[in-house]
Amino acid sequence: MRLLLLDQPYFRAALTALGHEVRCVARSVFHDPRQPLDLILPRVPIAFQWVLDSLAPWRPDWIFLGDDSTFPHYLGLEMTRIPLAWYAVDTHIHHQWHPLYASAWDLIFVCQQDSLSLYQVPGGPPVHWLPVFSYLFRDRWLDLEPEHAISFVGNLDPGLKPERARFIGALGQRIPLHLAQGDYVEVFNRSHMVINQTAAGDLNFRVFEALACGTLLLTERIGNGQNDLLRDGEHLVLYEAGNVAQVVDLYHRFLTDEPARRRIARQGLAEVRAHHTDRARAEAVMARISALDPQAVVQSRLARLAAVERNLAPIMARAATIHRHFAAAAPPGRRQDDLTRMARQYQTLAETLQARFGRSEA
Repeated sequence: MRLLLLDQPYFRAALTALGHEVRCVARSVFHDPRQPLDLILPRVPIAFQWVLDSLAPWRPDWIFLGDDSTFPHYLGLEMTRIPLAWYAVDTHIHHQWHPLYASAWDLIFVCQQDSLSLYQVPGGPPVHWLPVFSYLFRDRWLDLEPEHAISFVGNLDPGLKPERARFIGALGQRIPLHLAQGDYVEVFNRSHMVINQTAAGDLNFRVFEALACGTLLLTERIGNGQNDLLRDGEHLVLYEAGNVAQVVDLYHRFLTDEPARRRIARQGLAEVRAHHTDRARAEAVMARISALDPQAVVQSRLARLAAVERNLAPIMARAATIHRHFAAAAPPGRRQDDLTRMARQYQTLAETLQARFGRSEA
């Protein structure tokens, strides 16, 4: 099947390995060299027809947009006669406008199980749970000699992650916690244990990345289907969110109990490699896509196009507001100019749609 992946190319490597013909389009700042882009957007938002014209004569059978935690980039995408699938990842961040965007698609995958109902709209597309995963080409056990008792890799900016900064800071005063940012594979492979903390009770990538590196993972007890996929004491070890004392106790317990630490880590690695990789998720996506009649789902979307465009109006208005805020905070220069242009373009789109359908809020 010919597949066009827009924005975050989550499954390029996996879909290619499965025999599909894949093209990827995104802004250059989001591409991974191991999942290269075929077309880099010169600006956003941009007319979707420009994308199709730039890829011609190649034409996809399906379009799959991977959420990159930004507002809609492709103008007129909802009007295409090519079936559309969306992977909504940052549901905990964009819950105010994502539900309005749901009607614009023919098939939706949502990574947070507790958010499924937000995307299920009357007369809308089918919605399925698709948890995040580990990458076969990146996340792996290297059998390295451990150098760290316990590690955390992630953003600790108190302005962006205040709860995390407080929690990890307090933990670091009690145990020898190794801190790092950026590449995590070697750090995790050189650690007896890894600590994970979520942004908002979300089942995040770090859970599967850490397990795929073969280390013991200590992570928060959350919902979002975590217990449906992984079991406490068998694949990982759970702690109550924010409970520093509990994590300290678990740290001392598993640092001294090497057999239990190795057993859980080994079982977690095996479970992730068997069921929670990019290839496993890509297979699930293609099974759902293959079960649908492409012409029927497109006709259904086009039949509700007026409702789709009505829902887009407040999304564009919100995008304009957010980009104006970012522009005001940016130093003078190219980035501020780009943000200002984007704000004006989103505002024009919002006003055009509001003139047709009236005002509503996102």
